[in-house]
Amino acid sequence: IAVWDRDTTDPKLTCDHQMTALVFSKRRLEIVTPSRQSLRIWGALSGEIKGIYKEITSSNITALALCLLERRLVVGAEKGHLTVLNYACGATLKTLSAHGAEVSQILCIPGKIITLSAPEKMILIHDDSHPKKSSIMKKIDAGAQEPPLSVMSISRDSGRRLLAATSAEGIIVWYNTDSG
Repeated sequence: IAVWDRDTTDPKLTCDHQMTALVFSKRRLEIVTPSRQSLRIWGALSGEIKGIYKEITSSNITALALCLLERRLVVGAEKGHLTVLNYACGATLKTLSAHGAEVSQILCIPGKIITLSAPEKMILIHDDSHPKKSSIMKKIDAGAQEPPLSVMSISRDSGRRLLAATSAEGIIVWYNTDSG
């Protein structure tokens, strides 16, 4: 097991910038972390950098998700941009509709990609059924509800297509990802 140390002098074992997200690939035994607008792929057992995908976004990466089959990475950025990448080579597969503010969290369920922008108080459910294009299936504006919510986190129950959102106000709200 590798240990990452921020104070090390070996650039292959550390990152000079804040790591704002992380995904772990069980299948490949790799860890993916952002470093500003780039992604670093680390060997989970060796701790060595296996690859770097440079300049993936135009602003700092703030959220990451690995799709269910672990073939695609979904990347969210500080300015709201969302990109789906081929995990094996870093090529852009498609661009999702952007948020108006920082992407805070990304979830993948069969046929859908769910994104949260906490500053915007907006959850977007993207149609992920086509390999090269995407559309928004549903917008959930938590700030427009009564009472208005400051959504902090989302979680899913993919078996029932349910989405739970927690708020700064101490409320948990359930949404059906298919109907509302």
